[in-house]
Amino acid sequence: MITVALSRIVDGIEGSMSDDWGFYLDKKTGETVELDGCLLELLEALESAILENGIAAEEACDCLREEYEDSYAFDILSYEESIDCVIELVGHELVDIESLSTREEYRLMEDFIETLDNEHDRQLLFVAIEGRGAFRRFKDTAASIGKLQAYFHFKDKAAFQAAREWCEHHEIKYSDDWERIEKLRYLDKGYVPA
Repeated sequence: MITVALSRIVDGIEGSMSDDWGFYLDKKTGETVELDGCLLELLEALESAILENGIAAEEACDCLREEYEDSYAFDILSYEESIDCVIELVGHELVDIESLSTREEYRLMEDFIETLDNEHDRQLLFVAIEGRGAFRRFKDTAASIGKLQAYFHFKDKAAFQAAREWCEHHEIKYSDDWERIEKLRYLDKGYVPA
């Protein structure tokens, strides 16, 4: 069984660029892969064609080209790049790494605010997270009161805990590299967590 660095799972949990993209753990290699919906659909269709028809991957790709050549993925990657990416993944077991939802990220801000000792700071941050633009205002306000690094540390720590739980749920062996990441991102830069 492959061992995965927890920080790889955290990258997926902390999110992809948009709702169209997702992070997956390749259980065969231990690498994380970012795929858009079209490439994932192409991979599933390719594996299905290979299984059902007993044909080679390249032949199955040629059969699928017409169906997918106008799709979103080919605007970003050439057909050959897309096919190469998908062919490499045939037969690999991909496990979806769900990124934090907006609601979960909002809840992290609320949880962080609750950890603060200073009532004035708490009130400023609670006001900042009301309404549209809450994430930007929260970060600006946290920076203005000197709590932005503390928030990022809190958020990273929570993401690593979520990654541990995700690995345990999916029965994936992991190496916990939180202390190394914490040292690089925070301790070496002078931040000392409370």
